[in-house]
Amino acid sequence: MEAKIERKGRGRFSRIPQRLEKLVGAIILLVLSIVIGTSGFVLVEGYSLREAFYMTVMTISTVGFGEVRPLSSSGQVFTSFYILFNLSIFAYFLSVVSTYLFEGELREIFDGYMSGRSISKLENHVIVCGYGRNGFRACEELRKDGVDFVVIDSSEEVFNKRYDDETNTFYLIGDASDEKLLERANVAKAKALIASMPDDAVNVFVTLTAKELNPDIKIVARASRASSEQKLLRAGAEHVVMPDVMGGQHMATLVQKPHVIAFMDMINGVDETVELQLEEFTYEELADEYQGKSFADMQIRTHLGVSVLGYRKGGKEFVLHPTSGTVLQPDDILILLGVPEQLTKFRENYLKK
Repeated sequence: MEAKIERKGRGRFSRIPQRLEKLVGAIILLVLSIVIGTSGFVLVEGYSLREAFYMTVMTISTVGFGEVRPLSSSGQVFTSFYILFNLSIFAYFLSVVSTYLFEGELREIFDGYMSGRSISKLENHVIVCGYGRNGFRACEELRKDGVDFVVIDSSEEVFNKRYDDETNTFYLIGDASDEKLLERANVAKAKALIASMPDDAVNVFVTLTAKELNPDIKIVARASRASSEQKLLRAGAEHVVMPDVMGGQHMATLVQKPHVIAFMDMINGVDETVELQLEEFTYEELADEYQGKSFADMQIRTHLGVSVLGYRKGGKEFVLHPTSGTVLQPDDILILLGVPEQLTKFRENYLKK
């Protein structure tokens, strides 16, 4: 399937060679007509190439200039059929050219080219494969966090339903499992990929293809069936999400523990009345003066009011509510809870510049 490039806020753009297909076809037909006319006048009337080309152009353009010299009977017959032959070709050529000039096709092609160049410059971005309910929600969260992302979906109609001119989103129409399309999404420099297609088999194939192109990419995949979970994990997905299972668990917990869910919604940003966020930071991101320091020395809560919920030791074991004397080690991951302003100050004061 041919891929198209889309970018919200900049119109709808297709792959440049495909978008120029009609124009190239019209030009080829026009050139073919000129060749036929020039050859005909040379063979039938014995004109020189210069004279034959002149007569051909005059005939195609229908400007009505005089003949180079009087035509013979054979020349008149040839010219008559040639004029009839060219009426439809020239009309088609003019209609195609006018479409590109006056209906914005050339502008869209140029913008599509520039959008493609912008995608090629992205680094540490996220590729979202599938723009259904789950993919769209994932994009909304990425947009809130200011993360660059590229959306891939095979259906232009699905994209149109969720189109928003006020946001800039890179969008590719095509088969997400296509290696070339993933390369155009700059998968080699992407930090993560979300496989959210409704077909588990497609998600498995996308995961395999993306891992082959970028072994270090982090992949989160959707699964509709429990039997697909292990397949996705073996294919290279770090995490597998089953929306139906999670939805059922969420509803059951709402019945049994509604206040816990309310608190989690507040943290996850579902409850927009309260600005509270969970963030994670690696030991390596900390400024040099805070590496090897204890929480008592860092005084994160005292200075900023940010709560240290815990940390993940070596990226594996979780430690909740660490003591003040705890010292983070390389590969540890710090988990903080606070309002956006507090977390912004933490980034400014505690992380490497």
